[in-house]
Amino acid sequence: MSKYTWVITQDDVPGDVSSAFAKIGPTGVGNRMSLGQVIQDGEHFRLLDGAGEVKYTGYINGDYAGPEPLEDFGREHGCTDIEYDVGDRWAALDGSTREKIMLSVH
Repeated sequence: MSKYTWVITQDDVPGDVSSAFAKIGPTGVGNRMSLGQVIQDGEHFRLLDGAGEVKYTGYINGDYAGPEPLEDFGREHGCTDIEYDVGDRWAALDGSTREKIMLSVH
């Protein structure tokens, strides 16, 4: 049994709705946490491509080191980096951070 569960909650890849939305992993593992539990109690992450564009966002919960969603899912879908939500910033595994951009809609 895996000690963590992740779920993709948003797919930013252009085109039709993909099978990535609500994808839960890692694959081939039984006895996962429920989708609701992962989202409610998990840590928010995003997967980025080599150009720094966000392709997927999701949540992970359990005993994990950080790169698991990228290694389990992201790399095979063109992603090269993962960042975690740390309040007003996104933090990469290398320690670098980016400020969150808040858009105002009128």
